[in-house]
Amino acid sequence: MAASRNKSEMAMSQKTKKILNIVVDVIVFIILAFAIIFCVSIISSRASGYEGYTVIFGRSYLAVRTDSMEKDYYTGEVGEDNFGPGDLIIIRMVEGEEAQNLEVGTIITFKTTLNQDNTAYVLNTHRIIESHDGWYTTHGDNAPEGTNETVFVNDIVGIYEGDKIEGLGNFVLFMSSFGGFCTFVLVPSLLVVIYFAVNLVFVIKKEKAKQGAEAEEENQKKLAEEKERMRQEILAELAQQGNAPAADSAEHPSQGGQTDSPEEDE
Repeated sequence: MAASRNKSEMAMSQKTKKILNIVVDVIVFIILAFAIIFCVSIISSRASGYEGYTVIFGRSYLAVRTDSMEKDYYTGEVGEDNFGPGDLIIIRMVEGEEAQNLEVGTIITFKTTLNQDNTAYVLNTHRIIESHDGWYTTHGDNAPEGTNETVFVNDIVGIYEGDKIEGLGNFVLFMSSFGGFCTFVLVPSLLVVIYFAVNLVFVIKKEKAKQGAEAEEENQKKLAEEKERMRQEILAELAQQGNAPAADSAEHPSQGGQTDSPEEDE
């Protein structure tokens, strides 16, 4: 009974260990996939000239920082295409002829320069209220009159078509920070490297132990063969020593049984 219970416990332990290994492998794969997608998307976006934002399959995911499009400034009404701080909005990238023929009422994301050298800018997402040849006038729904912007076609990044995820923008903002990068990319990647390094050490130790066991087994086999050879030699030597007297007596059979009687000679 005890032996059966021990075997059952060992089987369950091996099964649990196998399940844990599978779970760990899945987690490692997800971390690696996330890190690879994150890095590839950033690199490809920079290579395509998208500075300050990341583009994935023609879409950019932007975190909203201000309330300029949260609601109508005068009525307080919230439209289907309004969004507020902390939301994540999805922008479809546009350029060329499409960017030159946008309709009034379209919500666009555009670059607003912060210095005269045009070396620094922020992204704004406001509604077109006037269309001109080569430029547009935009305005935030939750802003008073007189706060319009002039947006040139070349500064347009994309169009907001109403797709958003409420509250996810805060998470994206944290991810885009140094702390978020360390938390979700750098640290997990280091943990994955450590995981594989530890596994590699265990594999090397296991292989060395296996090779040592095989070498020990081979030595024991050779030792057993040597012992058997020596035993056979000793047996053969003993056999030769035991047969020698028998051979001598066979060569002189009359010495022990025949005697000459002097009386008979007389």
